[in-house]
Amino acid sequence: MSFPDIPCSIKYCAWLRWERFRPGENGGAGGGCGSGGCGPADDGCQSGGVGAEPSPCAPAPGPSQTLCCLAAGESVPLHGGGCKLAGEIRQGDIILSLDALRAKSPERVIATFGGLQPVLRVIHEKGEFVCSESHLLVLASDAVRAAGELKEGDILRAFEGESRIEAVYPAGEAQVYGWTCEPSHTYFAAGVLNHNKATTDAGVYTQ
Repeated sequence: MSFPDIPCSIKYCAWLRWERFRPGENGGAGGGCGSGGCGPADDGCQSGGVGAEPSPCAPAPGPSQTLCCLAAGESVPLHGGGCKLAGEIRQGDIILSLDALRAKSPERVIATFGGLQPVLRVIHEKGEFVCSESHLLVLASDAVRAAGELKEGDILRAFEGESRIEAVYPAGEAQVYGWTCEPSHTYFAAGVLNHNKATTDAGVYTQ
């Protein structure tokens, strides 16, 4: 199925996330209406289009096969405007991160992967999203914490400002999608700053 390259309006994205990534179909649970980048107005994904089908992903590298990933329907703002859903991110895409001065900066995707994983729904002041238990998030303190270790009151670094965690709870299993990016190994998705695991030439993943 293909979709026209139309503006990423709130109504269109809410419908798209449900229709393409509804639980149990098309690769698993999306974030639900109002979570991720096509809901809140301050998450960096209010213009541009989305239209690609979810990409096939290689299994996660490394012996553990543990994925630091987002559910397919979570939105990712692109450098220069527009957005893609997590299931649509491709190698070579230029997404958004923060530089050392905390200004928005480009981040290049150098590898993608994915798989079926237990997931959590993370609810915070500015929205909510679905991710794997091991998915890494950047706190307002610049510490990095796995989603499974978050607790109520933790403060995430958001696309604009900060956002306090209100609840984290299991949400079953879903197809999740992740990527390695550079140079900072951080990126905005679902309205918050995320961290990937950078790989070395030997295939060892480091935080």
